[in-house]
Amino acid sequence: MNLFFSLLILSLLFINSPSFAKDGQHFFFKHVDDAYKINTERLPLYEKLSDGRSVKISKKLLFMEAVLIPIAKILDKKAIYFQEKGIPLFEKELVAMNLPPFQGRVENALQFIPLDISRLKKELKSSLENGDYKSLSEKANEYLNILENEKAAHCLVRHFLESIRRSANYAPTHLENAMARELKSPEKLINFFIKLHILGMNNAEKIDQLAFELQAEGLPIICQDVPNIPAW
Repeated sequence: MNLFFSLLILSLLFINSPSFAKDGQHFFFKHVDDAYKINTERLPLYEKLSDGRSVKISKKLLFMEAVLIPIAKILDKKAIYFQEKGIPLFEKELVAMNLPPFQGRVENALQFIPLDISRLKKELKSSLENGDYKSLSEKANEYLNILENEKAAHCLVRHFLESIRRSANYAPTHLENAMARELKSPEKLINFFIKLHILGMNNAEKIDQLAFELQAEGLPIICQDVPNIPAW
């Protein structure tokens, strides 16, 4: 519940109007809504394969996504202003939920290494608050390399880090294009979007911890349920 109230407070502080977008592409909403539908469909599949042990994991993941859906709608509404003026805000940042076919069991070579999430969040927040998107991208990439080199699980944390890296990479171009067109800056919207990821990092790590026991047995829950997000 802490994540829910934190996101709710953040959204109330950031958003002046509660109305949802009626036009535009709804990139953020579509990404989260597609993820929610996929994970809803896969819940009983994992439940059967794990004798019910996966249900808690699936429900926690679905709760996170359910909390994000109304916030995604609101941010999409804010993004329309920029999209209509040729700045593809959220279109570039968000990738389609194109996942490989569902697999019941895979050979597992992952390990669960300790991650200092408090330190990770502090470093990411510092770069974001300083408006240093290059540093933010590099810091996210640094942790991604650690996870890759250690063949670590942390599939949901990895997903968040990949999204932060990609958002940070596109942010300077969005800001420059807005300035060139003499538009208001999208910085506040971009930063809020990234901040949602940083805020959710603790819950992502908790879900990863719960999931690893099943992952170690060869059930690729979470790992096969999030798309790969390239840096660009």
